[in-house]
Amino acid sequence: MKNVLLLCMSPLSSSAKINKYTYESKEGKKFIEGVMTNEAPTKAVIGLLEEKGNNNRLDKVVMICSDAVKKTIKLDEGNKNLHDLKQIDINQCMEDSHIEFYEKLINSYAKEINPSYINNPIEYETVGIADFTEDDEVSKSVIEAANKVSEAGEQVNLFIDFNGGQRYVAFMILAIANLMKIRQVNIEQIMTMNFDNKVDGIVPIQNMESVFSSFDLIAGINEYINYGRIKTLRSYFKPSSNKEIKEILAKMEEFSNNLQLCRTGYVMSHRNELLKMLKEYSEKKRETEVLDTYEQLFEYVVNDIMTGYEGLLTGDLPDIIKWCVDNDFIQQALTFTSEEMPGYFWGSGLFKASASEEAEYDKFLEKVHDPSSEEYKTQKQYYRKKHPKNSSKYAYEWMINYLPQPDKVRTNKKESDNIKKKPDNIKKESDNIRKELKNLNKNKIKDNKVLEKATKYAAPLIWHTKQRNGRAVCARNGEILFKEVIILYFVLKEQRNLTNHADGETGEADSWSYEYLCEVLIKLCNALEKWKKCNVNRKQQGR
Repeated sequence: MKNVLLLCMSPLSSSAKINKYTYESKEGKKFIEGVMTNEAPTKAVIGLLEEKGNNNRLDKVVMICSDAVKKTIKLDEGNKNLHDLKQIDINQCMEDSHIEFYEKLINSYAKEINPSYINNPIEYETVGIADFTEDDEVSKSVIEAANKVSEAGEQVNLFIDFNGGQRYVAFMILAIANLMKIRQVNIEQIMTMNFDNKVDGIVPIQNMESVFSSFDLIAGINEYINYGRIKTLRSYFKPSSNKEIKEILAKMEEFSNNLQLCRTGYVMSHRNELLKMLKEYSEKKRETEVLDTYEQLFEYVVNDIMTGYEGLLTGDLPDIIKWCVDNDFIQQALTFTSEEMPGYFWGSGLFKASASEEAEYDKFLEKVHDPSSEEYKTQKQYYRKKHPKNSSKYAYEWMINYLPQPDKVRTNKKESDNIKKKPDNIKKESDNIRKELKNLNKNKIKDNKVLEKATKYAAPLIWHTKQRNGRAVCARNGEILFKEVIILYFVLKEQRNLTNHADGETGEADSWSYEYLCEVLIKLCNALEKWKKCNVNRKQQGR
């Protein structure tokens, strides 16, 4: 592990004088002197590393140097302030550049602190930058300096001196430092001199790491809102001792992990719990409490989290699907469509069993789970597991498996009178429906092969609405919307199966591109909103 200091060099002032500085160490306050802007922070780094023991030392200083610091130092006539320097003789340095003078000051101090620096001196590397330069030149120089920090792929503890050079260079260094963290670079300290807080003329050298870490907070919020990932955010708040924050973050992580795994049932059943925890923290009155930094920051960002997750936490299914599309959770959007849509149909009343049909369905399910019944022996496996009433699985099996297909309508006399008997021309009827569906959706779905498959499953449901089996609240007012929604549901269900099982390749007839999947998902959401609006209008008109 190498210890490296990164700085932007400032020239020695012609009126320079010896200033006193202090920095915090494990052993308490330490005092040092310096005449150059970058000198005191460098000495502080050497002292902090020496305190650690285990042969810790400053291995390298990477300096971003303008043309000005490459010139020879100059002192005002009569300036006697530097003649009292302890480590070096100023009279022997008057031909030195600002860079050379700085190196002499630091080398002399380092040897005094630890003799190992005599035979193994600090390595200095310079990166040039113009005195007045454009943004692209600044970024070029800072990136070159960053490469010198982490060259050879070694692990690095990085100290950053935020004091010297032009301000925009220092800010660019902070930005690049964030990127350096992925290159085995640990940001140890970011040092600044606080001249406004001098005590008895002594300037404190402070660690700006808490300010720098605010970049992680911003990144963590964006990461969670845009991608549903919690790692950076939880890492930032890890030092917090607030139990409530830790519980919320744990819940956010659990929620995020299940979202990543496409566990839509978990998301639907736990989103209210997460929303409640966030709201309670946001609305909690704390006027009389003294909040630490982490509590203040979490209070500040909690509303941003709720806003960013609004569609997922508070919306209905179309809102959730749109949120997933907007945030690039396409596999999740497809899974929500495939697994939760039947429950949405049922729960919203858009398409569900009538009261008498539901009662019959419940009796049927009881027989399926009764080992002594004939149904137990003959029915397919998908009925063997009981699903909570009105759950999406409950609705799916009614819609897809229980409702008879047009060519398999049950004719048993014991069956409900609500289900019409099989028409004589059932095949013709089914073919007509499928033709109608294809014509209706030819502009909605560009893939005829996929549409063909979808109509095969959609036609029976459309036929049942025509027979008034099941309750489709918009069967009359929104018949076209109903057909469009059913088709889109089945085509997206098929696409979910293809992506989930890694079948097909982009460009093949059965497998759609990422962009087209997003387009069709949004079409479904828009159709659902229109369908629901149609139902609202129907109720308002008393139909």
